[in-house]
Amino acid sequence: MTTEHRERRLEDYVLDDNTIAELAALICGDDGPYYREGWKLEQLLRNAGWADIDEYDRGSRRRWLLQQIEAHKQDPGAIAALVRRLADSREYIGEPAAAEETIRELNELLAHEGFRIRTLNGRGQIIDTTSADTPEHEAPVQLKTSVAALVAVPAAAQALQRRLDETLACQEGGAYMSAVIMMGSLLEGVLVEVFKQRGPSMASGTPLKQLISRAHQLGYIQADVEEFSQSLRDFRNLVHVHLQIRTGHTPDRDTARVCWWVVVAALNDLAASQPR
Repeated sequence: MTTEHRERRLEDYVLDDNTIAELAALICGDDGPYYREGWKLEQLLRNAGWADIDEYDRGSRRRWLLQQIEAHKQDPGAIAALVRRLADSREYIGEPAAAEETIRELNELLAHEGFRIRTLNGRGQIIDTTSADTPEHEAPVQLKTSVAALVAVPAAAQALQRRLDETLACQEGGAYMSAVIMMGSLLEGVLVEVFKQRGPSMASGTPLKQLISRAHQLGYIQADVEEFSQSLRDFRNLVHVHLQIRTGHTPDRDTARVCWWVVVAALNDLAASQPR
């Protein structure tokens, strides 16, 4: 007899007091990554749909915010709306690096509760990580960096972050072919930007195969990552339908999962080799 797993929703879940305290600290941003003055705290709550909040009294920002959150603690729907808004790109217009670092720290916090947040088209979505159906539950590797930390040009970082978000959305939706193709595109785009920043620059239109090889030659990625990234490139080329017909291969869930591990390893290597 098997028991069906019911996906947990943050809207039905009361967060631990310690989690709430750390959430308030992250929102205030005294220690980074995004400092909010008192009026901005009030604005954030209203942007999350909270109508019944006290007017900020110009006292301790964190104490005031904790009072508002505590008053809504038994309304998980309100807390979930706040978490989603905290990850919303509209809260960080012109500051994509602050947005990505906030999301990274938010995910470290939510991990204690069995949730994570990802963004799709700039909007926050909450995912149950205790389900065996989620890529996060299966993956033995952890993304230790962010696109904004690797790519200095804000417009490029935003475009590539959207591709990362859509990669996860494709995996979760069972669109494994699309996920694999998007992963190859993401890796290619990040490598192009890394070469622009670090030099030597690569000619426009340099094939992904050469980008990967050169990245290894320069010590940007390790040998195993180079080898597996070339395999990812092969799967990415299935974007050409005639190649798929000739090989007879259609990426499935396992293919997408392995390719995701390769992307994570490549991005981690690029972060580790970043000039200080």
